[in-house]
Amino acid sequence: MESRPEPPFAGPAHADLDLTNACNLQCSHCDVSSGIPLTEELDRTGIFSIIGQLYNLGVLSLTVAGGEPFLRPDAVDILERACSYPGWRVSVITNGTLLSGRLVWDLLHRCPGLSVTVSLDGSMPASFDIIRHSGRRTTAAQRSLFSLVTSGIARGAEAGLEMHAAFALTCVNQADLMPTYNLAI
Repeated sequence: MESRPEPPFAGPAHADLDLTNACNLQCSHCDVSSGIPLTEELDRTGIFSIIGQLYNLGVLSLTVAGGEPFLRPDAVDILERACSYPGWRVSVITNGTLLSGRLVWDLLHRCPGLSVTVSLDGSMPASFDIIRHSGRRTTAAQRSLFSLVTSGIARGAEAGLEMHAAFALTCVNQADLMPTYNLAI
């Protein structure tokens, strides 16, 4: 493991690292137009190298995202490597659809100190779906997606992961801000 340069603020204070463009949702506000993986995404070795370089530059915190980062089979390995650097704050942003019991266990036991942020853009299936799927799905599919995400959040919190909720505020869901806040709490 390399050591940090002196002074500790030799580089940027924070960095974002998108692991993949792959995503299993179609969010109306997506700023990276995620969907299918890019043809030349970095392999694990390349990402490990970048993580080490960022740490050695003096970066204090790293946020890992995507697309949906957990669509990469090696996402936990990557997060484990990032969390192994001493004194570094690591977080991951996910849509929450893949937060199974096994994934939560792996994150809790292999990625000490990891912070998990889940996008929660509505307090009810229909309001959530407007942002996450542009409201084009059946009521049953809306309920299923909402349950999947909220169950994943609860599973992580109950296991002891540091969980956060992110709310993409738009004119479509602004009236649902406080009910979503109350749900997240």
